[in-house]
Amino acid sequence: FGAGGIFILNRSAERDSYGFAIVLDEGGRAVITGGAVMPGDDTSSIATVRLGRDGMPDPSFGDGGLVVYPGAAEGPDYGNWVSIMPDGRIVVTGAETGSTGSYDIVVIRYHPDGSRDTTFGDDGVVLYQGSGYDYAWGQTLMPDGSIIIAGTTEVRGNSLPLLLRYGPDGRPDPSFGEHGVWTFESFGSGMLYGVHLDEAGYLYANGYITKEGKDISLLVKIPLSDG
Repeated sequence: FGAGGIFILNRSAERDSYGFAIVLDEGGRAVITGGAVMPGDDTSSIATVRLGRDGMPDPSFGDGGLVVYPGAAEGPDYGNWVSIMPDGRIVVTGAETGSTGSYDIVVIRYHPDGSRDTTFGDDGVVLYQGSGYDYAWGQTLMPDGSIIIAGTTEVRGNSLPLLLRYGPDGRPDPSFGEHGVWTFESFGSGMLYGVHLDEAGYLYANGYITKEGKDISLLVKIPLSDG
């Protein structure tokens, strides 16, 4: 596998690269997302790579096994979660630097060959831009093809736990929360890292809240029908 059991992605000498999430497809190929500084750049772009079962980049995916999303503004961008739909399409959730210098939440959907799925969002990309700092770490795919994202959003200077739901076309799902956005005021700054759906139709999301300088574990359970 790879070189002596190891695969390393480094497309720019002496520059950073990160791997934050991995999933295996039905063929046992690993799809990894994170960030990488590409040649000629100063900051990282969202990098997603697919490896064959031998641990080498899959040439049938993107450009030599790699697809890169550079974001719309200068600044670091990161892919934090990756999932594969039953039909093989790949969904990456992360954060990109926005025009104000703060972060926005980004969701990208790719075809199995690494090309962007233009039936999703705007040319394969969905952005969530709140009033300030918005960041996402986790996602779960629903049976109907919709996506639920877990993260944090800044409201009146306070970071709140956040769930977003988008339909299969990348549009916010108005049946979930308020126009596809679910959050709540807590007793401190909060964020959600992971989200999962059980067989009974309940969402579980985990993260933490900071109160008086102390981080407190947070687990939220909500019925999807009441999102």
